[in-house]
Amino acid sequence: MFGNIIMKHHIKTLTIITDSLSLSRDCTPIESTWVDRFMQTMGGGAKIYFFPQRGRHTKDIILQKQDLLTYQKADIVIIQVSVVDACRRIIKRGWERILLTLPITRYLYKIISKRLMFHLTSLYKFHYVSPTCFKENIYHIAPPGKKLIEKVYNIQEDINHYNAILEECSLEKHFTIAQAFKDCDKNHITIADGHHLSRYGHSLVLNCLVKILKSRAFERI
Repeated sequence: MFGNIIMKHHIKTLTIITDSLSLSRDCTPIESTWVDRFMQTMGGGAKIYFFPQRGRHTKDIILQKQDLLTYQKADIVIIQVSVVDACRRIIKRGWERILLTLPITRYLYKIISKRLMFHLTSLYKFHYVSPTCFKENIYHIAPPGKKLIEKVYNIQEDINHYNAILEECSLEKHFTIAQAFKDCDKNHITIADGHHLSRYGHSLVLNCLVKILKSRAFERI
């Protein structure tokens, strides 16, 4: 268990921007999520703004940066995005949006995606966010679970590629990567879908963040 941590260096506000990996699931109640536990760990030492969004990728953050970043003027910003950027798709994002607008095309698209995703992603290499755009946007992606590896062709290699870009950009743009999944049991990071974090995965994120923040601007009571 972590004790409460208090601020040094006049850090008063903290913004957390995430995709669905920070949210609760049937097998991961809200009190087990890293964000909920992190807020408890902070012990009221800072004002925290939390902005989750399912399916969020780095392009979304850039488009929403005024609301998420500029107006908040936070002392520290924690951003968690996942395989939404790196994961291959069977069609381009614009076409997908069109197909999802009508009930019949949405139904057919979901059926085809469910049954043929691995095969189609081996043929087509569409991404919501290309490696070039990812480098401009930027964030560390958790390793995929078994289900996602079986579902999407080359997902582990694509994640490695995007993470390599991230490592390069961290040096150029001077930000810290939370290496939460570096030395751990990778078979238990995600729940059954191979994507969203398990209790163990949430604990890894929490432990890593607390360690980073304590070393830079915090101390335990």
